[in-house]
Amino acid sequence: MNQFKLNNFSKIFLSTIILLLVIELIGQIIYFFVKKKSFYSYHLNKNETFTFINFRSGQKFKPNISAHMPGYPDNLETNKYGFISNNNDKHNLKNFTKKNIFFVGGSTVEGRGASSNKTTIPSNLERCLQKIDKDYQVINAGFSGDTAFQEFLRLSTNIIPNYNTHAVISLSGRNDAHNSFILNDTWRENDNLYFKRMNYKINNLKEDCIFCAINQKLLRISISYYSLNYFIDRYFLSFQNYSKFERDMKAENDFLMSDKNISPAAKNFVESLNLSNFYLKNKKIEYFSFIQPTLDENLKLLTEFEKNKKKIFEKKVNNLYWVQIFEFYKFVSNCVK
Repeated sequence: MNQFKLNNFSKIFLSTIILLLVIELIGQIIYFFVKKKSFYSYHLNKNETFTFINFRSGQKFKPNISAHMPGYPDNLETNKYGFISNNNDKHNLKNFTKKNIFFVGGSTVEGRGASSNKTTIPSNLERCLQKIDKDYQVINAGFSGDTAFQEFLRLSTNIIPNYNTHAVISLSGRNDAHNSFILNDTWRENDNLYFKRMNYKINNLKEDCIFCAINQKLLRISISYYSLNYFIDRYFLSFQNYSKFERDMKAENDFLMSDKNISPAAKNFVESLNLSNFYLKNKKIEYFSFIQPTLDENLKLLTEFEKNKKKIFEKKVNNLYWVQIFEFYKFVSNCVK
């Protein structure tokens, strides 16, 4: 009787293993045909292996990586300095004969939505300037989510002390406006979503373990294991494992917006730009700052990629979102008059 039960158990166990392997194989094949690349090669880069923490300036890209970052049509590559590459450029930031222009900002500068490194804003600007002078180098120092204060931290702690800088261009504003709304009562001057995430991660560090290493490896190579973990985390554990801040962020369909932060947030944004301007002026470095345009309902010439992103985003926010973005920009305009 025991032998019979054991044989049945063995058959069930073996059948389950074979079924899981078949599901895994089918998933890998479908993924390969849809994405034109293997799940391992894609997820290895996506799984936060392309950034590291710099406690003075925030998250930073690792040098010489090719990463399929969330929200991008294709891979973006970094150069040997850890900045977004301009189509495999050969930048030499230590050469004092070069005119290095650092372009700072959030995801728009970084290249969110760009089809390749060659089509980012800094890359296009570099090609234009090099028609005038071959010594111009435009360095893409953008990082998704950066606010104006974060730009100042990058400039003052990482860029200016380490590299010869001819000028700095800033394209920002949207993240400052966005954060002042979604953070609502938790918004503070010179705040940043990165600071909150970093504080949470530092205060919840876990010691390395064998299980953790196996788990991370399986997440990178097994599409079925990754999908199962994603489903469990998304629908069962999200509100238990995250801080109040991250729980608020996950409540995408119930944005906690308020217009009371618009005026102080706009003033804080301008003050941060003035801080960067004052700092760079003392270094005798030219500084140009521009307000970042947004994908709002008034823009008519949108690519299909931009239209799809706009539709997805609009499902997550209420109808007042764009109105409040423009109110923020109006306050900014009044502050600089």
